[in-house]
Amino acid sequence: MKTFLKFRSLTSKTSKDSKRTYDIIRNKRLYCSDYKSLNDPLEGYLSQSLSENIERKSGYKICCFSKFTKVAENIKTIPLWVHYANGFKGCVIEFTLKDEKIKKIKYLNEKEYIEFVNKFKNKMALKSEEIESLLSTKVDAWKYEKEFRFISNQDSSYLKINIKKVWIFKDGRKNSDTRKSRGISKDCENMIVDICNKKGIPCEKIYFEDFMEEDKFDK
Repeated sequence: MKTFLKFRSLTSKTSKDSKRTYDIIRNKRLYCSDYKSLNDPLEGYLSQSLSENIERKSGYKICCFSKFTKVAENIKTIPLWVHYANGFKGCVIEFTLKDEKIKKIKYLNEKEYIEFVNKFKNKMALKSEEIESLLSTKVDAWKYEKEFRFISNQDSSYLKINIKKVWIFKDGRKNSDTRKSRGISKDCENMIVDICNKKGIPCEKIYFEDFMEEDKFDK
């Protein structure tokens, strides 16, 4: 079983993002979206003919997450907190997964990526493996994410996971009640802790000082 991490936003107790995060933990599943919903604008570079080609094969669903050599490398990657956990107002879900459809993302520079995509441009019909290759290749500006993807053309919109731990970010210091603008709200924190307790999932708070502690997240 391989260990992966999913960064999630917790903007307010009742926000759509927060409710989706609660659903992940409560039901131990990740939502798989359409490729057009992905955040890399160059993935939208796919020409109209390629887009239609992929859609004809349709039902392709994608779920994205990260995997580093050590959990600490991933959790300490600040851009992931900024981009996917609402600027430290969120959590990290550590989970295991065993599925042959998990693809490690291949990163290319922009020129290489466009050349790669253009190889498929004039094809009338793409094979399943060619579509999966397109959907598991990105420009290297995103290399820091160490991304993996679950890619499927099945009907299900969810991927079942086994959650090992949930890490929630708290601002300030461990032994202080002082709170600043970063970190999740008390309401979100209580909700996450409550769900984890009911599901028997370990839940731990993270503070900025933990980012300085070597191997903190790999114990």
